[in-house]
Amino acid sequence: MPANLPPQAQALWVKAQDAKTPEEKLERLQEFLSAIPAHKGTEKLRHQVRHQVAELREELDEARRRRKGSGFSYLIEKEGAAQVCLVGLPDAGKTHLLTRLTGVSAASTDVPFETSKPQPGMLKHEDVLIQIVDTPSLSAAGGQHTARATASARNADVLIIVVDGSRPITSGLDELFAILGAHRIYLRPTVASVKVERRSTGGIQVVGQTYSSASLDEISRLLREYGVMSALVTFTGRADITDVEAAILHGSVFKPSVAVVTKLESLEPQTRAHTLSELANRLKPIPVVPADAPDLVPRVGAELFRASGVIRIYTKRLNQKERSQKPMIMRRGSTVLDAVRLIHSSLISTFQYAKVWGESVKYQGSRVGLDHELRDKDIVEIHA
Repeated sequence: MPANLPPQAQALWVKAQDAKTPEEKLERLQEFLSAIPAHKGTEKLRHQVRHQVAELREELDEARRRRKGSGFSYLIEKEGAAQVCLVGLPDAGKTHLLTRLTGVSAASTDVPFETSKPQPGMLKHEDVLIQIVDTPSLSAAGGQHTARATASARNADVLIIVVDGSRPITSGLDELFAILGAHRIYLRPTVASVKVERRSTGGIQVVGQTYSSASLDEISRLLREYGVMSALVTFTGRADITDVEAAILHGSVFKPSVAVVTKLESLEPQTRAHTLSELANRLKPIPVVPADAPDLVPRVGAELFRASGVIRIYTKRLNQKERSQKPMIMRRGSTVLDAVRLIHSSLISTFQYAKVWGESVKYQGSRVGLDHELRDKDIVEIHA
């Protein structure tokens, strides 16, 4: 059911999005919340806005604590090829898993909510480093721990879902999904969904409109009512104009993820196998890795690298046989043009061709142009 917001509420939403400071945004969101009419179609929206208000208050409280001299931020600065966040319910074994994956020594007990601040470590996968961040446990009751954990999760590139294999799987996953969903974090794309990416110029562009019952004029008109003049709108599945409005208002995010199952050691072999099978069926297509696997680190590293959507590109100087030791980290789907920009933007004006070795070419050392799409571990030699 659409929200059917009156013009006054829509105008307040636009003001909230244009706010320059967290304090101003908090004030505008509270005004917007009070202007939302109370009916069945706005229940979800009012719930989401209340969560945004609570998160902003926590952010402002944290900023005030830093100004008083604590100097601590609850969001860890990204390092390495990707940032991965550990999320899970109390006593799932996140902190112990951090130590297993990264070697970082962190205190771990059976006390619920023991972790109150994010703790980073680095996992080495082949020749790249992946940052792993332990976070406070999630709770259906909410509170500061859950707010900090979900803020870290939204900031991360990939999530590791830590599942306690010694507890009932169905109820645990249902609770975890409900908490993340309440904070607009989803582990898999919905069957019908819309993604609205705001842009500074270019007008309204729509991808996958054949999946939508809404016309381009309807989509553009709705976006402009909410103050969005330029955006890329991507449809997946049989989404409609209601889903467009939800994408504008709710700000949902999809996070690729990997599940790691802990505390399997005490289970009988048959029970262990059943638990892993049940999880695989429930989480499909999310990969599931048992924490007691002897090859835990390389398996998790490979799955995280795949989920992160990044590739490694190596460069080679002219007339030299050896490639660079350190790769450039790029997004999957990147082209030679993207690689040239990373090396030095001045090369674009004098670019002639590139030679590429790797999976993206049929013949090794092939000459390619700027629009050639690269693949993981390709070697690029620029001729300019």
